[in-house]
Amino acid sequence: MIRMVTADGKPPPVTRTDVRVMHLRHPDGTLAAEYRIAGRSPGECNVGSLSSDPETLTCFAEGSVIYKSCWPDPRHGSADCLTSPWDQEIRIIRDPDPDLSGAEYIHVRTPWALELRDPRRPDATLRCMSLGGATFVIDGQRANWACRSGEVEPVGYALGEPARHAGRPWTVSFWPSDDDEVRQATIATVWK
Repeated sequence: MIRMVTADGKPPPVTRTDVRVMHLRHPDGTLAAEYRIAGRSPGECNVGSLSSDPETLTCFAEGSVIYKSCWPDPRHGSADCLTSPWDQEIRIIRDPDPDLSGAEYIHVRTPWALELRDPRRPDATLRCMSLGGATFVIDGQRANWACRSGEVEPVGYALGEPARHAGRPWTVSFWPSDDDEVRQATIATVWK
């Protein structure tokens, strides 16, 4: 994925929040140019996922691998899976069982991922992935995303739900892992 920076190497200021919906394939069923197939395996898929896209699935592949954001590909009888919106390698689940045609999909409101400015270092961008299952509560808000800045361990957590603002960037509460203070962070991009 191409990342925009200014002449001084810093990300440009956020003037609005970009809301993105994943489209891995074109309407004719061909793979979008930015993606490549990294592997195929048999598996099983269920309705619902960490994505707020109502047609996504959670799939279970060989070797106990869980993909929490997969899109059905009825033309090929498979499901296309990504580990994050920044991932460009698709894992294909062949012949996902059971047959999901006509299934009622579960729609979650919480975005799949966020890209936000670190409120402690506004020139740094954090990538935040949705946390599934039980998490924890800070300042009365559920930790919904683990945020990283290239590190393996999260540098903090985005809490609650994004505050949507008309005409300006959205914000979210952010709790740095090494601090007691919850801050507001500007959201550059939301993936549904």
